[in-house]
Amino acid sequence: MSVGGKIVTSKRRGTGQLGSAIALLVAGLLVGLAAAVVLAGPRLLAWSSQRAITLPTGFTDTTSAPAMTERKAHERGLLESYGWVDKQAGIAHIPIEQAMQRIAETGLPVGAPAMAATPANSEIAALPPVGDVGFARDVLPIFVEHCSECHGADDPEEGLELVTYRTLMLGSIYGAVIKAGNAEGSYLVEMVSSGKMPKKGDPLTPAQIEIIRAWIDAGALDN
Repeated sequence: MSVGGKIVTSKRRGTGQLGSAIALLVAGLLVGLAAAVVLAGPRLLAWSSQRAITLPTGFTDTTSAPAMTERKAHERGLLESYGWVDKQAGIAHIPIEQAMQRIAETGLPVGAPAMAATPANSEIAALPPVGDVGFARDVLPIFVEHCSECHGADDPEEGLELVTYRTLMLGSIYGAVIKAGNAEGSYLVEMVSSGKMPKKGDPLTPAQIEIIRAWIDAGALDN
C-alpha cells in the first residue's frame, strides 16, 4: 500500500509542476506582448496616420485660397490673350472683342441699344419743349381724338369727362385722375401708359403719352 501511495503522490507532483510551467509560459507571453504593444504602439500609430494622409504623386490642392487665386489669375491671363475651352462644362471662353466680332459676322446687331420702349426719333423731335406744352393746343386734342367716345360730355363712363379742363380736373366718381406736378403719381397716366385706356381704338403713342406727362409735370395748367 505504501508503494502505491508513493506512486500516486509522485504523479500529482509531476502534474502540478507541468501546470505551473504552462502558467509561467503563458504569463511570460502576455507580458512580452504587452511590452511590445507599449514600445511599438506609438510607431504603429504614426505610421498608420502617415499612410492615411499621404497624397498621390502630382496631386495639387485646388481648393486652397492661394491655389484658387492662382487659377483665377491664370484664367484671366488666358482670357485676355486668346481664351480657353472648359471641356468639362462644354463652354468656350474667349475675349469680349472676339465674341462681339463673331456675333457681328452672323448679322446680329452688337451693342445696339434697344429702342422698343421709347418713342421713335421722329416722334421725339416733334415733341414740344416741356415748358411750352399747352392743354388746349397739345393735350385736349389727344383726349378728344382717343377718349371722347367713352369719356365725352354725354354720359361719361365712371363720371370722368375728358373734353374740358374743368371736368378733367374734377376727376371720376372715384376721385382725381390728375396730380398736378406729379405725372408718375397720376392715375390717368398709369392707365394710358399700361394700355388699359383708351378701351376702344388704338392705344396712345409714346409721343402722346409724353405730351400728357410733360403737361402734368409742368403743373397741369389751363393754358
